Amino acid sequence: MKKLLSAAAAALAVLMLAGCSAGKAVTPTRRTGASAMMVSMEEFQTLESAAKEADLIARVRIGDWIGEASDGAFSYYMAEVPETFKGTVPGDIVVVQDGNSLQTIDGFPLFTAGNELLLFLKQGTGTEYDNFYWMLGSFTAFFDAVRDGNGQVYYLDRFGIIGSSVNGCENFLLDTEKADELKKAAVKADAEAESYRYHYIFSAAELDPLLRAAAEAE
Repeated sequence: MKKLLSAAAAALAVLMLAGCSAGKAVTPTRRTGASAMMVSMEEFQTLESAAKEADLIARVRIGDWIGEASDGAFSYYMAEVPETFKGTVPGDIVVVQDGNSLQTIDGFPLFTAGNELLLFLKQGTGTEYDNFYWMLGSFTAFFDAVRDGNGQVYYLDRFGIIGSSVNGCENFLLDTEKADELKKAAVKADAEAESYRYHYIFSAAELDPLLRAAAEAE
C-alpha cells in the first residue's frame, strides 16, 4: 500500500503542476468504471453502529484526486474537513473510496473536487499518510451535503440504507418543494446527481445533534 500511495503521490505532483497552470483541480480520469463493481452487504451500518465504530464523523469537502490502486478497486482523494462531530483532525485528510476507473458501484461514481459529504470514517494504518481514512460501510453509510437557497445544510441519502436507521428527524423528501430545491442544488454542484434517486433528506439542524449524541454514547 505504501508503495502504491508513493507512486500515486508522485503522479499527483505531476498532475498538480499541469492542473495549477490551468487553475483546475485534479479530478479522476473517469468517474464511472467500464464495469459494475460487486459489493457485499456485510458492511451494512446503522447510524448508531457507524457512529460507534467511526474514528471520525465529519462533513468533508473533496479536493484533488490523488490516484487509484492498481491492485484493488480503490481511489484516493485529498479532502478538507469543515466540521467534525466525532474526533479531531489537524488539517486535510486522505479519503479512500471503493471503485476506480475500471469498475464502480452503480449509483456511486467516483468523487470529484467540490463534492461535499457527511462521512463515517475509520483511520487507516500502514501508509505514508498520517491522516488516511476509509469509509465505514462503503456506499451504505454516507450522505451528500447540499445547501438550500438560505445556505442551510441538508443531508441527502441516495441509497436509503443509513437514512432508514435515523429516528427523530423530519424526512424532507416528503416536502416536495424543498426536495425539488435541494435536488436542483445537488445537480448544480455535480451533474452526476441528476441520476441519483434520494430516499431520505434530513436537515443538518436536526441531524447534527443526533450525530454528536451518538458519538458521545459509544
